[in-house]
Amino acid sequence: MMGHGYFLSMVICVEVSYSDTPRLGMLILSQIGDMIFIAMADSKTKSQEQKESQGAFSRRATRRQSQTKGAFSPSTKSRELSQAKKTPVHALIFTGGEFPPPERTVRFWESPLVFGAARRPDFVVAADSGIEALRVYCDYFDYTDLDFRHADSVRPKIDFSPDLILGDFDSISDYNILSQYPDEIIAKSSAYKDLTDTELAINAVRSRFKDAFVTLIGGEGGRADHFLGIFDLFGGKASPDAWLCGEQILLNARRRKFFIENLDAQSPISVARASREFRGGKIMTRGLEWESGVFRKRGMPSISNTISSEYFKEKRPVEFHFRRGAFVLILPISAKISIEEM
Repeated sequence: MMGHGYFLSMVICVEVSYSDTPRLGMLILSQIGDMIFIAMADSKTKSQEQKESQGAFSRRATRRQSQTKGAFSPSTKSRELSQAKKTPVHALIFTGGEFPPPERTVRFWESPLVFGAARRPDFVVAADSGIEALRVYCDYFDYTDLDFRHADSVRPKIDFSPDLILGDFDSISDYNILSQYPDEIIAKSSAYKDLTDTELAINAVRSRFKDAFVTLIGGEGGRADHFLGIFDLFGGKASPDAWLCGEQILLNARRRKFFIENLDAQSPISVARASREFRGGKIMTRGLEWESGVFRKRGMPSISNTISSEYFKEKRPVEFHFRRGAFVLILPISAKISIEEM
């Protein structure tokens, strides 16, 4: 529009300046008219090209977004989560904070069944900035057949794409990450709430799958209050069954049997009490250097215990039977663990 106004002002100026010489004025006006027509045509062509270019960019962006969503969409998975599923659902929750590198967790996903629930996740939830940890795990385990960097014999191929993303998203580093996932799996909550995003995620899983085995990844780091807040969950109803944290795994040990293999001679084994209990309970062990008979009766029953030399030499599994009380069993993340309900 500025170009058109410029040429029109030139026409007015010429008419005034050359009113005493009509032929010369008409000639110049004719030439300027041609310039105006060419400029307007050129402007229209450029405008059309710009629209076409924007349309092409929009189509590319839409296609790219669609492809990205397809890569993470739950519709790309085959999940058997109905009531007809004979084994418990294994629900995995990624929460905010630091998390163990995915390569350290390989044995966990390859371990035996957890009282019938497969270690591979059936239902995946990202709580707030836990979506960032989820994406790291996706990159490591969801490799393509053509990605030779990932195609090694020790790395299982596991689908960690999310079925639900929730939270107030106050700690996510880039809010645009959410645009890569379908709107129907995103549930934004208010920042003014009584529950943490981790609690919301556990409740969301329990409301869908009452008997699910819930594994939590993340939640460690520099903030002690966040760490203690998650540990506190082991004493309540909204408790995870397993928490992969740093070099260790914390396991909800209420009325369960554990059979533990792949322990080094000095692998630390500890037992803590859930926060609601300070004394009481009943534990039976086999294969420890210091068996349950010498466990402390108050506070933390056992810290930095190890496998006995006999069991280590014979490669026998260490056994824990938690018959009464609320406890948390703490093991190396590299351990091979089988769990049975009592």
